[in-house]
Amino acid sequence: MSNRPDNPFQQAGPGTMYGDQAPKPRGSNTWLWVLGIIGGIMALGGLVCCGGAFFAYRAGTGAIAEVYKSQLNGNPVIVEHVGTIEAMSLSLTETSKQAETSGGAMAFNVTGSKSSAVLLVKQAPGGDGTGIQSAELLMPDGSRHPIPLDQAAEFNIDDIDAGTSQDIEIQLNEFANEQPAAE
Repeated sequence: MSNRPDNPFQQAGPGTMYGDQAPKPRGSNTWLWVLGIIGGIMALGGLVCCGGAFFAYRAGTGAIAEVYKSQLNGNPVIVEHVGTIEAMSLSLTETSKQAETSGGAMAFNVTGSKSSAVLLVKQAPGGDGTGIQSAELLMPDGSRHPIPLDQAAEFNIDDIDAGTSQDIEIQLNEFANEQPAAE
């Protein structure tokens, strides 16, 4: 057999003119798999983390809105302008808009049976954060209506009748002096 380059029956192989290129060894895809798995875990972790933070934010602001809704529903000013409060949610956009003029009040979007409005609530200092120091209703036409709040009577320990505390002390002393019954 001849080694002519134009021979159609000759097989190309090592040492022939056309078979000098050996096939490339196939590379390993291990690094691609490792990087893909790490990227997938990071994406899943980001979704869980951001989703958890969003859920916690919505639950917290929803709880605050419900507490304020229960305190203010039925207030004469709110009933006159908004009606019965049907929905109430914290608005960070409106809170930031009103930050300078309202003195640090939180803004809630309120939807009522008559109309919608923005409720500006300033928290009372101290306590658990659910007390209201002042509130104001901001209507869509720009009018502002202060909301009168019923101030609960402050509890004062000095207002307790002295006779009641003595009765309690006597009853406690009676139990302390009692001897157990003999069997």
